[in-house]
Formats: sequence, C-alpha cells, structure tokens
Amino acid sequence: MKRGDCVTIDDFLSRLKGVKRSGDGWLGLCPAHADKNPSLSVKEGAGGRILLRCHVGCMVQAVLSAMDLSLSDIMGDARDGPAPQRRVPVAEYNYLDEEGNLLFQKLRYVPKMFQIRRPALGGWAWDRRGVPLVPYRLPELIASDYVFLSEGEKDVDCLQKMGLPATCSPDGAGSGKFRSDLVKWFSDKSIYILPDNDLVGKNFSIEEANILFPVAKSVKILDLRAIYPDLPAGGDISDVAAALGADATKAALLQLVEAAPEWAPDRGRDSLPQVEAPEWAELIPFERLEDLPFFPLHVLPRWTRDYISAVAETVQAPADLVGCCVLGALEVACRGRYPVRLPSGHIERACLYLAPIAPPSERKSGVVDLVFRPLVEFERDYNKLHGGEVLQNLSELKLLRARIVDAEQRAVRGKKIDERLLAEDELRALNNELASFEPVEELRLFGADVTPEKLAAMLKAQGSVFALVSAEGGGLFENIGRYSDRGGLELYLNGYSGDRVCVDRKSCESIVIDFPVLTIMAPCQPHVVADLFADLQKVGRGLLSRILFVRCSSRVGSRRAMSTPLDENVRIAFYTLCRDMLAGASKGELAYSDEGFAVYAAFHDEIEPRLHPEVGDLSHMADWAGKLPGQMTRLAGLVHCISACERGGDPLEGPISAEEAAAAVELANFFLAHSMAVYAEQAESPRVADARYLWGKVQAMRTDRKNELTRMVQGKRDFSLDEALIELARRGYIRVDQTPTGNAGRPSPRIVVNPEVRKSIDKIDEIDENPSGIPPNTHFVNFVNKITAPANLQNVPAADFSRLVEVPAGEVGPLPFGEMAR
Repeated sequence: MKRGDCVTIDDFLSRLKGVKRSGDGWLGLCPAHADKNPSLSVKEGAGGRILLRCHVGCMVQAVLSAMDLSLSDIMGDARDGPAPQRRVPVAEYNYLDEEGNLLFQKLRYVPKMFQIRRPALGGWAWDRRGVPLVPYRLPELIASDYVFLSEGEKDVDCLQKMGLPATCSPDGAGSGKFRSDLVKWFSDKSIYILPDNDLVGKNFSIEEANILFPVAKSVKILDLRAIYPDLPAGGDISDVAAALGADATKAALLQLVEAAPEWAPDRGRDSLPQVEAPEWAELIPFERLEDLPFFPLHVLPRWTRDYISAVAETVQAPADLVGCCVLGALEVACRGRYPVRLPSGHIERACLYLAPIAPPSERKSGVVDLVFRPLVEFERDYNKLHGGEVLQNLSELKLLRARIVDAEQRAVRGKKIDERLLAEDELRALNNELASFEPVEELRLFGADVTPEKLAAMLKAQGSVFALVSAEGGGLFENIGRYSDRGGLELYLNGYSGDRVCVDRKSCESIVIDFPVLTIMAPCQPHVVADLFADLQKVGRGLLSRILFVRCSSRVGSRRAMSTPLDENVRIAFYTLCRDMLAGASKGELAYSDEGFAVYAAFHDEIEPRLHPEVGDLSHMADWAGKLPGQMTRLAGLVHCISACERGGDPLEGPISAEEAAAAVELANFFLAHSMAVYAEQAESPRVADARYLWGKVQAMRTDRKNELTRMVQGKRDFSLDEALIELARRGYIRVDQTPTGNAGRPSPRIVVNPEVRKSIDKIDEIDENPSGIPPNTHFVNFVNKITAPANLQNVPAADFSRLVEVPAGEVGPLPFGEMAR
C-alpha cells in the first residue's frame, strides 16, 4: 500500500522474494542481480523511510529500478521526520594518475546528476581546476594492450568485474566530449568501443573512432544488440550483464570482438559519416494486427448468435467483445455442472478465463450490462423466492450454536455428576448435528472486487462454483496481483484446473474445496494487458496461459446515434436460455462421440508440432498454446450445453457431436489468432509501437529534416524519438543521413524514406468492409451489407419461439447446490 507518493515497508517487502527477519530489519533476495542467498538488507527509518543495502554491491538506484520504483517512493512522510535530501549520492568514481594517486573524484547522484571534486587543503574543492584530464581507471588502461571504451563509469566498473580492461571519458557521451588530451593514453592499443543503444551513443562512438584511429593499433565499434537483441532504448553493457549474467556476457562479448570488422573511417570528411549503410536493408513491414478473424458467430446455436448480433447493433459495440461476454455469461449459467471427460480419463472443468481487449469508448459497460442482466435478474428472483428459507436456516444455526454453548457450560459447572454427564452426552449429540448441518446460502453467481480469502468463502458457500465479472477488468486483475506474493494467486490457478484448494488464515476459518470452478470474464484496456505481461508472478506461475485473449475490433468512428433497438423476441429467447441453464437439475460429465473425439484428436495433433521449442511457430507461447486443446474441449462442452438447452433438452442426453466439436475448433482458432497477436504486440512494445506511431508522422512530413519530427512528437509522453528512428531504420523504412550540407551552423539530420516502401504498403493497405465483425443473418440486417451470409446460415427457418414465455418473478425453480463441479 502507499501513503501519499511513498511505499510502505509492507508493500516494499511484498515486492521482494525470500524475505526473512534479521535483527531489527529484514533480508531478501536482491532483484538487481542473480541473487541466490539473501543479500539485500532492508530497514524502516524515521518517518516511514525505507533503508536498503545490497551486500554484493548493487547501487540503491539499481535495486529500485529492478522493482519499478524510484528514490522518492521510499523516502517516507516528511512530516514525521527530517525532509529528504533533494539529491542523494549513490556512487563515487576515483580518477587516478599513472602512479595510482587520486587526481579528482566524480560523484553520481539520484535523481541523475554528476559532480566533480578534487582534494584540496584536507577537504574538497568542487571543480577540476589545474588537474590533468585522464581516462577513468588509467592504471589498468596503461597495463593492458587492449581496452573496452564505454560511455560511463558504471559500465567500466561492470566490465572490470568481468576481468576485462575498460575505460571512459570523464565527460560522458556527446559531440566534442572526447578531448584530445585523452588520445595519448590509447596509443598502440586495440580499442573496442561500446556505444549505448541510442543515436547519441552511436554518433559519439563514430566520433571516438575517428579521433583514435590515427594512434590506435585497431578500432572496432561493437553493437550490443548482436549479443542481446532485446536491449532497450538507451541500454548499455550493464543492462546486458543484468539480463544474461556476467559470465555469459563476457563470453559473448569476446566472440563479438572477434567477429566485428575493424573501423575504416572516410578520411575525406571532417565530420561524422552516416550511421546507416548506403544500401537499403530488406523491408520488414509492421505486422498488421488489425488483420484478425472476426468472431465466428455462425458456429453458435441460433438464439445465442441472434442475441450477440442484437446487442452489438443496439450498443454499437464490436461483435467479438459481445461474443466473448455471451460465452462468459453462458459458462456462468452452466454453474460448472458439465465437465468433459476425455477417453484418457483427463477432465476439463466447465470454466473459462476470458479477456477481450478494447480501448476506452468501446462501450464495454453497456455490453456487460445487457449480457449479464438475465443472470442478475435470476439471482434476484431466486433470492426473493428462497429468502425465508435462508433466514430460517441461519436462525437454526444460531440456535444450535447457542445450545452447544449452554451444554458446554452445564457440562463444566453442573453441581451433580449426573447433570454433568447428561450435559456431555447432549453436547456430543449437538456437535454431531452441527457437523452435519447443511447451510442454505443466498445465491451469488458472480462478483468483482473480492479478496482471495473472500473468494474462497464464496466458492465454498456457492457449491464450489463462482465467477468474477467486471466491465473494466483492470481492477479485477490488479486485485489478483495485489495478493499474488502471499499465495493468493494459487486460488485463481486452481480455480481453472479444479485442483483442491485449502485456505488457512488466522483471520478466518479454514476452507477446503475439492473441485473449485472459477470463471473470469474481464474486458480490459490494452495497458492492463501490458501490466499483466510485465508481472512475472502471473507469467511465471501460469495465469496468463489460462486466459483467452481477444483483440477486439473497433467501431469508434462508424457508430450511429439511431441504433437498432433490441428485438423483444430475441431478448426473451436469450433470457429463457439463461434461466433454463441456471435452473437445470442435472449435473454430470460430458463425453465426446467417436466422431467428435476424432475432431478433437485432429486439432490436438495439429497444435502439438507447433509447440516444438526449435521449429514450432508457437514455441514462444507454448505455455498458452499447450492448453489450447483443453480450451477447445471446454468450448465444445459449452456449445453442446447451449445447443441442448436451446432445444429444450438435457445436456446429458447425448455426447458432444462432431459438429459441436468443429464449432469449438473454429472458436479455438479464433482465440489462437487473437492471442498470438497479443503476445506479438507485447513482445514488440513499446519500441515497435513507437515506431508505428512515428511512421505515420514521417509520412506527414513536409520537409526531410529531423527537427520537424521533433516538433511533431513534442508533448507525447514516454516516447523516444531516437529509438523509434532506429527501429524504422532497422526495418528498412528510413535512413538517417548525417551528411553535412555545407551551410553554416549545425544542420539537422535528414530523414530519407525508402523509395520502395510505399509500393509495399500500398499492397496491404486495404479498407475493412466489416468493422463490426457480424455476419449477416436472417433476423437482422447488418449496417454493412456488402457480404453475404455463410452457406450454413442461408435460408435458415425462423426460430421456434413457442416455449419462450417470460418467467414471472418468484417462479424460479430450485437451483441445485452441493458438489456441482464434481
């Protein structure tokens, strides 16, 4: 939890692993290095400040950065103690002469700032006046015949820890900052320059190479992305070492030294040559994430697909958003009663975790309201009908417990032994009655803001079946993450697989659930998904691999004010379907027919080779795709239940047919395509997302100068222009030309666009003619009428509404409780 803008000690400790008490503080695993034995000391100081120290030597800023925190987050409440310093020193770098004597010292502060000081009269003078300019770690530089030249002292120290001689200029990176006074120290040495991953670093490395080339034995510029392709914008060798480990980084770096070509500057120029090669690289187009399949509406039974179409047109929302919500609502209505048993004996539980992704203004709340309203009304009517029974049951429980207390007192305080023995016999009988007491609970189908302890209690009370539904899934997923470090995530994992749940907390009674069935329906915004993928707890422990993602198409910009009202017959049909499924008395295991299992087996055998770690196209998301055949089986069970209930029958009357299995395969392929796009999008962002955005700006430029782009993106938050330019150049869209123009002053670099890029873009730049994703059907006319209905939907006879009568409030049949998931 936070107090103001500061993190409390409990919240800070919850972000660490391996925490244990040590004296008046704690020890935990340091997140800034590959820590196996707890080496991070943590204490709480005055005013709630958090004091920490890594005994291996990691800087405070490195530890906080690994925890996604800043120094201001741990400074506590200034009202309870002295005001925090504005800047805090986190490192001291000593610059020595040839003999090892201190010449001056460079201090690094947080927030980032550097200061120079030199020894003077027993103290410090805060300047470099009269002190010769030398490279960092000069004695080591002199002793070696080769050296790595980085941009800063932190990277030099990192390389020195690997046993590699390294140095840097005391003035950092930037044009003109490598002074001529430094050149003599590099004479006859092999120099390997390590620029940071940005344009400033690349240009500075070329400047250094040009300056050192006349005196050096050889010069090479090393691109760190060759050994770590995921290096972030501005990343350096320290970031590579943190990701790969010191030993692996050293080995890869030495291999890169052998493979890299020697620097050969263009002696005819006085300034920097172009960063990019003159030849255009092969164009790597951006993946068109919008080219995703529409929701396969045609595979669902008639009443269900009609309701999806109706709600999508009434709310003017994407059909894939509505379709996901309807699947979630009908899964909730099944109440976990119909798991599917495969011939191998494995059981797939009747629950789904669904997360349609839609930006703001896509009317997620309106969709969830219309789709889940029949479940809310059923819940209200059921509780109204059975409210007296619930209250009577609660009164009986209170009376029984009161009688137990009375019997205990008489067994202890009875004056005669016969009275005490009689009270003990009565107490045993009452305890047996309490142990077999069957509570009657108020019906709750779903909730949203629920802690793990309360969720376990709700599952227990509702016959081991419950659902989490939220129109804005961000809060729901944040709630899951809030308790993930304290075991709360286990409940959400077991709720999907049906594994036994045991909750033992001091604050509540122990809860044991043998077959939990949890459904999650959480439409969410794109940033929520990014946070999910960034949460290592959820990724590493498998929550993401259980979620069916859908990247919803958008209807923003094409919505009508006068939308089609919700058809009354279609509404009654869907309400009746939901009520029939909720009030159904049967429960049991479903099975495939022989033909249906053949469809499942073919789908399984198609997916399995794609998971191969070396050649499979799904290997990068094998944890998710490995569960897809099971997800397909769950969808097949749901389609079977919907079909049976629409016919007025019982799902247990027959097996899952080949047609129902084929419908589930099409749904599974729909979720696969969308989830692949989500995984790809998260792997690329934010670098590729920034490059996409910048490419649109490049096409709107009126000149070819970079300074125009700088003005166009001014004010965009969390955006790196240089990094986006590097990505566009890597993909072959542009080239940044640093060639001097001969004009006075410092010219802005030119943005040269690949002349072939427009041809490639034109080939794939098509207009989507069906933004809603709703195939036409015989009951509704879609607002886009340029495509015809699938063959299996043409000439469909009118729906049979003969048994669709609105069920009056209070006439809801009993809902079976007990072990529904079994």
